[in-house]
Amino acid sequence: INNEEKLLPLLFFHGIAPGGHTFYLPMILRGLGGDGRPIFIFENPSISFHITFGTKPLSEKDTLSGIWEAVNLHLDPTIPLSIAAHSFGSC
Repeated sequence: INNEEKLLPLLFFHGIAPGGHTFYLPMILRGLGGDGRPIFIFENPSISFHITFGTKPLSEKDTLSGIWEAVNLHLDPTIPLSIAAHSFGSC
């Protein structure tokens, strides 16, 4: 087994930051995802201070549904995942 087969796919949840995840992409792609593992970057506009004209924030149920839909579309749903987050609703 090579090193890439040992690494768990990474779910990265991005939180508060003006400009969204744009400024963090180099760190995420070269650092967290630079080891060859699959990486998913999720951003919730109501948490990350995006202006959302007239749209409601996603519910917890809708957020989880969207996450699992994306992951299951690209990965085997039975494999374990690694999760990291930055300013995603923490105090």
